[in-house]
Amino acid sequence: MLKSKLQYSTLALALLLGLGARPAAAQAGWGNTRYQLTRLNGVAWLAAPDGQRSLLLALNHIHLVSASAPRTDLAPAYVDQRAAALLAAMRRDGFNVVGSDADADLWHRGLPFVESLDLSQHLEADQQTPFFDVYDPHFRQRVQALAQAACAPRARDAELIGYFSDDGLAWDPSRPGQAAKLLRFYLGLPLSSVGRQRAMDYLRIRYNSDIQLLRRAWGVKARDFLYLAGPGAGAAGQAAFAADAAGFAHRVLLNYLQAAADAIHAADPSHLFLGAGLLPAAAASGSAADLTSVTVADAADVAALGALARQHPRRALLVRVAGCAPPPDLRPLLAAPGVVGALWSPAGDWQSGACAAQAPAWAQLNHAAAALHAGGSRP
Repeated sequence: MLKSKLQYSTLALALLLGLGARPAAAQAGWGNTRYQLTRLNGVAWLAAPDGQRSLLLALNHIHLVSASAPRTDLAPAYVDQRAAALLAAMRRDGFNVVGSDADADLWHRGLPFVESLDLSQHLEADQQTPFFDVYDPHFRQRVQALAQAACAPRARDAELIGYFSDDGLAWDPSRPGQAAKLLRFYLGLPLSSVGRQRAMDYLRIRYNSDIQLLRRAWGVKARDFLYLAGPGAGAAGQAAFAADAAGFAHRVLLNYLQAAADAIHAADPSHLFLGAGLLPAAAASGSAADLTSVTVADAADVAALGALARQHPRRALLVRVAGCAPPPDLRPLLAAPGVVGALWSPAGDWQSGACAAQAPAWAQLNHAAAALHAGGSRP
């Protein structure tokens, strides 16, 4: 009864069967989905099928069984009662969308919903590695099979807004140390792999095919680009290696997001691709998503996202907030012309514990943000 993510065995079967994407369709964007992204006077909105505009104010971590409701004998009558109570509490607190971390029993009960495909987690589990080669000849086929299995059955769902490819990426290049780990992974792939070759080509271009320049920068003794490995712990070349890794990781991320966009739009051209919940620094590079979802946790993240919104006013942004309390300055950010809304991902049950104490602050924020909708524009 509770929502379950796609099981790896099912996905492995889909991959083995070679499920492909549907024929390429027009890429989803401004105005050709059931729920649409629209602009009025330069301001971005989410438009429902009936044309009504609103901010997307979503809530994650909504479960029938939780600390505030531990009952596990989920008879149908109780599920209906519990679901009705949860949705009523969401509406009272100003939330109008069921988030991606929620039980499927809450779908189709009066509020639209969003879904996460967790593509990266499935790919990592398939290969039993913390990373994967986005340049592998079979990579796009794997992504297409995952998207086809998850998205095609929902193509006619009028209450689905769209899909996140991921609820954030563990290997988000802007996370400390992740870009360096990513480059080390690619340099550790077999010489015959396309990913290893792309990494070496990237470094050859960066160092003008001069291995001596790279050796001095990294403090390594590699004879040739074929034999490269990252500098050892404490080596003087860590800063240069980190800078090189950041550029390569940027390329890997854009390739991953483009593959996700192509697969999602091919499998289900009726719904939006909502991005991957990147951190602000990674989100600044852009993506092929219809809407850029950005995860923030503190005032510094909010400031970085505010700068992104000012620099790219035509980009549609969704703010994903991790933790209990709303970060400072979040309210004025929701007034930015390109910001379509916010999704709260509390650290636990929003009806009990530490996050419950912050629910009134979120209710106030949601109602204030929704008030900006009055008149059809935001200041």
